[in-house]
Amino acid sequence: MHHRSWSIIGIIVMAAMAISAIDATPALAKRPGNRVPVEYRQLYNALEVDLDDFEATIDSSWDGSTYPVAFSAALSNANSNVGEALLNEQNWANILTLLDLLDGLGVTGISLDINFTLFNSDFTIRHREYIDFYKAVVAQARSRGMEVNIESTTIFPNFSPLPVEPYYATLDFETYKQKRLEMLTTIAKELQPDRLTIGEEPDAE
Repeated sequence: MHHRSWSIIGIIVMAAMAISAIDATPALAKRPGNRVPVEYRQLYNALEVDLDDFEATIDSSWDGSTYPVAFSAALSNANSNVGEALLNEQNWANILTLLDLLDGLGVTGISLDINFTLFNSDFTIRHREYIDFYKAVVAQARSRGMEVNIESTTIFPNFSPLPVEPYYATLDFETYKQKRLEMLTTIAKELQPDRLTIGEEPDAE
């Protein structure tokens, strides 16, 4: 997980550098001109005319207003499938670094996967630590002006080191639904996300 998190950070840094380069030379980026191979210049010119016409059509019918879009990214270091590694100091440092990089790229929202059964006291005695961890993540995101979207489904045994399979074996369907509702209620009350998705893969669940 440590190596993967830094790989993600590296990709973001390279993307930021690329964006900076484009901003520095807008004419070169948008109008490659002589950089187009000779055999493709006729096609390029035809496509450029079509695209310019299309852009002009869009602009002529646009009143200048913008929709309140939140450009979001998944915070993979805070995915509940990671398990107890969420709570180590290095992971927290990586999360803060990633939030800063995303903020620098103009990201205005984060998506968190917080899945059943992480907040249930009958599953883990560390449930309160997990709740406090996510409260801190949400606070850090909001301090950067980011919206918070939380997606919550069920932790699958093959996707996490957490020992969920023996716990699931103790639950009948009615108890499972009750426990799921308890965790969703905890998420809503404790974390107060801007959006909460309560079902992503109903067939798999």
